[in-house]
Order: sequence, then structure tokens, then C-alpha cells
Amino acid sequence: METNVNMEEYSTIRMRATGAPIYLTVSASSVLFNKGCLAALGQPDYAKILIANNKDTLLVIPSDQDDSDSIFFSKEGKTYFRINSHYFAKSLLKYVNVNCGRDVDSKVTLKIPGKIPSNIEGLLFEFKNAEELKK
Repeated sequence: METNVNMEEYSTIRMRATGAPIYLTVSASSVLFNKGCLAALGQPDYAKILIANNKDTLLVIPSDQDDSDSIFFSKEGKTYFRINSHYFAKSLLKYVNVNCGRDVDSKVTLKIPGKIPSNIEGLLFEFKNAEELKK
């Protein structure tokens, strides 16, 4: 199911500084949102993960349990959120390949830095900024 975001329906809010870098890590079997992601989003219980129509950007926004597109995202005291899904992780690796013009091996682990948009509460991850983590 495709979800469109109408940015005119959102207003600017100030999110607290996290003090920690914001990034997600993608491997062949999982996607991990680090402590900085959770802090920047305000440690929400539920969130929605949206992908741009052109598949170049991931947007994560806080949500609530009643939203059928939301997923359980974090709980008090948790320092990261991991999605253990080969399908989801390999899809993200494929989108990184397409948007970076390179062929990333599926055995590689990528780190994608996140940004806090100024016009909505959420996190933005641009696949073109992906970096390979050294083993």
C-alpha cells in the first residue's frame, strides 16, 4: 500500500537535540535505527516508515497504535530499534545501488546518516549518502 505525504498538512516543530549521531545501518538481514534516531523522534512507541515514490529516500515519522501502517518502534530504555527482515533489508540495499550508481554486495553493511527535516517531525535518510562500514 502506497502512502503519500502532503507536506502542506504539517507545520514546523522543534525537536530536541540528541547529542548522538543519527543513522541507520542496513545489512543483508536487518535494518537498525540507532539511539540517535530514537532520541530525535522522541522515543515513540509506534512509527511509520515511508519510502519516496522514486525510491531514493526513507522517511520515518512518529505514529500511533491505531494507524494501520504503523509498526511498534521502541519502548522505554531501548537504545536501538531493529527490523529483522531479509526482504526489507535487501530492498533497501537495492535502492542504495540504484541511487548511488554502484553495485553494493549484499554481504556488505551500510550506514546511512539521517537528517531532521525542518518542516515535519521525522527523520530523513537519503540513500545517496550511504557509506560502507569497514569490518
